[in-house]
Amino acid sequence: MEGKILPVEENPRPRAYLHYAFPMSILLTNNYYNDWIINNFIQLVYDPNNSCAYDYHEFSYEKWPCLKTVTMDATFLKDVEPVSYIISQLAQDRYCFAWVDCFYIAGAQGFDKRHATEGILIYGFDSDRSLFHILTYDTNRRYTTLTISFCNVADSILSDEFQYLQFVNVIPTASVDYHFESIRDKLLCYLSGQNYDLDDLKYHRRDEIRAYGTDACRCLGDYMINCEDDCFDLRYPYLFVEHKEVMIFRINMILQTGKFMNYPYTSEERDSYCEECRKVLYLCMKYNTSNQKSKDMRRHVSDCIHRLLIRESEVSGGITSYFHLKSVNED
Repeated sequence: MEGKILPVEENPRPRAYLHYAFPMSILLTNNYYNDWIINNFIQLVYDPNNSCAYDYHEFSYEKWPCLKTVTMDATFLKDVEPVSYIISQLAQDRYCFAWVDCFYIAGAQGFDKRHATEGILIYGFDSDRSLFHILTYDTNRRYTTLTISFCNVADSILSDEFQYLQFVNVIPTASVDYHFESIRDKLLCYLSGQNYDLDDLKYHRRDEIRAYGTDACRCLGDYMINCEDDCFDLRYPYLFVEHKEVMIFRINMILQTGKFMNYPYTSEERDSYCEECRKVLYLCMKYNTSNQKSKDMRRHVSDCIHRLLIRESEVSGGITSYFHLKSVNED
């Protein structure tokens, strides 16, 4: 076979949105980059006028110190044949994040139904079969691997819905070691509904954000109660659950250092908390498929979110107390 397949993590955390799933699929082929997760993906925002209204408050991956990205739009691609160029970059160990017309991406959301921009991560090619290996959301919104013909990828790039290609590689010398003080400050701001970073370099701008942290989660609860659509936007409960799972992952990793011996919640209790969070997603999916939707069903989802936030404050608060004690002892 003439081709190449670059390594990817097929089930990264986080993956609720593609603009996090793609870079983490690359980084998490190396366990060292778990530290990037521990350091980040703590703060949440509610930005109702954005297409990703309920979201992490993070820098765009182009600004991550561990990644190098080169972006090429339609103007540049007028001078090259896109499929050949993508293959040449893959051959040099550069991944391709392609924001293309999903109408042409077989197996993906929107295939053969609507013309709209969607992302695909191209991580390999097979010249004998004229196929690319990609990661994206399938028709059930599962983040999964697919194979797409060279012709379909070319058509998705030539469409008016095409935005750009980004060629990405990891910078192995960049340090992403986690820092206790930074994690503590971010956690405290998340739990108190405050902003940690006073800048506009992140995906969401300050003047467009309605709420931060746990307040953003409460806004999600309000969205559930007041939703006038036939179905919930499942991206939001997906992210809610994922954020809590990442929070427990962060706590577990910190506890593994062995420096915190008196944390009050057992591993079974932490696992139980994650299970309770997953019920929010289950209830939302049940609502979407129900023939008898009611405000009581929506209120039940909202009440679950509020109860889980109280429990999260207790679980995460134990860690922030640990950081405070550690800082005092070091001083």
